[in-house]
Amino acid sequence: MSDNGFELDIFREAYDKAVAANAKGDVSTARRYFYQAADIMARLAENSEPPLAEQRAERARKLKYIADNLTAQRAATDENPTETGRFLTAAKPNERISFDDIIGLDEAKSA
Repeated sequence: MSDNGFELDIFREAYDKAVAANAKGDVSTARRYFYQAADIMARLAENSEPPLAEQRAERARKLKYIADNLTAQRAATDENPTETGRFLTAAKPNERISFDDIIGLDEAKSA
């Protein structure tokens, strides 16, 4: 197994940029960075041993799913306006993915 510390750092950077762009309502940029994070996680999965490999592959699939289904929609009312007047949703808005879900394992966190 190779040292994945550098790739984990690059993943974190792409993921953080995706989340920030998503929060600002920049769907195009968020989508690009979610895809980048997914690709990096897929590479990490290829270079990992089970069960970490399977967990990372699943996280890569989730990130691609989020990127594929990220859309901008107009706010239905003025009761919940955002700075841009838009809000973002994914196909599964109730599914919460945290940074711990993405990285997940102590071995990966210590790298």
